[in-house]
Formats: sequence, C-alpha cells, structure tokens
Amino acid sequence: MNGEVYREEIINNVIPNFHAAIGQDFSFLDDNATPHRAARVVEARINHGIPHLPLPPRSPDLNCIEHAWGQLQRALDAHEPRPETLQQLRDLLPQLWMQLRQDVFNNLVESMQKRCEAVIKACGGHTTY
Repeated sequence: MNGEVYREEIINNVIPNFHAAIGQDFSFLDDNATPHRAARVVEARINHGIPHLPLPPRSPDLNCIEHAWGQLQRALDAHEPRPETLQQLRDLLPQLWMQLRQDVFNNLVESMQKRCEAVIKACGGHTTY
C-alpha cells in the first residue's frame, strides 16, 4: 500500500466515520510506516480534522497491530494444508484474519492506556508489552 491508496481508502473513507462515531474522545493512532507519513496523507488527516497520536519510530510496545499480526502468523503456522503458492496465501490470509477472535482485538485496544503508561514510566525504553 502506498500513500495515495492509504489516503483514499483509510484516511478519506474509513477514519472520518470512526471519528464521527466516537466523537470528542477519538484519537487516531498509526505506526510510522512510510505511507502513513506521506505529505498527502498528513494533509488529508489535517483537512479532516482527525486528531492524531504520534508514535515514536520503531515502537512496538505502542503498536497493537504488531500483536494482531502475530496472531495471524500463528493461525497461518497452524493451518493445514499449508499454502503452496502465493495465490493460495492471498486467498487464505483474509479467511484466517476473519477467524481471529474479536476479544483478541478488544484486549489489544483496551491495553493502550497501560501500554502508554508503561512506555512513559520506562522513558521510552523497553516494557513488558
């Protein structure tokens, strides 16, 4: 995904709906992937008035999606039969993603306050997350 696709699909179409639904308490969090930092993405986020919580570079303790990717990897590792082609992998990954339990995602989101507190206490250093 490049910055243009990220801007059009996520920033312009998905995030404003979440912002409207959640209201005043909404704060958008993303990692430091290059497409997320593209000037056109930052401009669109500002134009939509989307509050943003910046993350320090290479901060997996504050990046819950890394833990979700880990869940997906474990599901892939356990899947039989193993995909043998790239197309089989492309077909399988969305199925495995949809099978992940919702409470996994809920727990990751609900852990953010404690994650932030732990990172602040560690002055940006390593935490147990």
